[in-house]
Amino acid sequence: MAKKFLLIVAVCLMATFVFPFGQAIAQDDKLVVVGWGGAWEKAWRKAFGEPFEKETGVKILWTAPLDFGKLKAMVEAGRPEWDVVAAAGMHWMVKAEYAGLLDRIDYNIVDASVLDEKFVHDYAVGGEVESVVSVYRTDKYKQAPTGWADFWDVKKFPGKRALAKRAPYTMEAALLADGVSPDKLYPLDIDRAFKSLDRLKPYITTWWTSGAQSESLIRDGEVEMIAMWNGRASNLRVKQNIPVATVWNQGLYYQAAMAIVKGTPRYKLANEFINFTNRPENQAIFAKEIFYGPTNTKAFKFIDEKTAKELPSYPEHFKKVIPIDYEWWRTNNEAVSERLNKWIME
Repeated sequence: MAKKFLLIVAVCLMATFVFPFGQAIAQDDKLVVVGWGGAWEKAWRKAFGEPFEKETGVKILWTAPLDFGKLKAMVEAGRPEWDVVAAAGMHWMVKAEYAGLLDRIDYNIVDASVLDEKFVHDYAVGGEVESVVSVYRTDKYKQAPTGWADFWDVKKFPGKRALAKRAPYTMEAALLADGVSPDKLYPLDIDRAFKSLDRLKPYITTWWTSGAQSESLIRDGEVEMIAMWNGRASNLRVKQNIPVATVWNQGLYYQAAMAIVKGTPRYKLANEFINFTNRPENQAIFAKEIFYGPTNTKAFKFIDEKTAKELPSYPEHFKKVIPIDYEWWRTNNEAVSERLNKWIME
């Protein structure tokens, strides 16, 4: 009797692992996706999570926030709690890749042909295009600023300013304001960047640390000009009718990509989910929700012109924005960030 019972258990366990994808498979009936929560997660659920669940029967479990230390600890312990990393900046992804925390993308499953080659990497792919841009109150300035030099010009454009409390983007903006040509940005001249920041420091009232904070600063009139994520600015302008405008010229764009956590037992499913997120119609839904640009350009066929013009990967804007150098920040982020935080406190 005992042998018969053990045989039944063994057969059940084997069935758990050999049934094909799409059925209720014990190790493949869920997928844990880590991201940023809030408005981003709400948009991701609608554009990708819910449609994927409906099509496959797989349950997407969302968690936040993405934390490098936690990822490192779980991978090194051989017990990854996450399967897919969603919408992390490429400088973060490159750091995770070099630390051995990610698995290679399987391009036999993920169709790279639907993406521009700049969005296809060994350990990260697709995702969304975001840009840090200069944003100003149109009820304060009748003349439109045209770039970071105007952001720094407090005589021509008087008023309070706000910048992000993060080294990437802030250093580039400071150098562009000081006259550095976009094609000569890297390697960044950090000493020159801080001299540029010295000139603006008396007018910086806030160093914001979250997207929600950046929105409230310009929405409530606490500052007249701010460097912020383009999606946040569009949300104010389009959905809340706040009188703000975006300066696309010299916006600093980056890819917030998708990646797979090293050692996940759901590696194949993770690739299938990533492939699903590259569908143009789903990327279009996401763009309409939160105003970040698609990496599959065919998504613009599903996006109305008014919304398309709010996106950094819209062809006319994409000509004006400047890519962040992920490799440079991988090796310099820690030291420059430490210096920036110290400088802010001085």
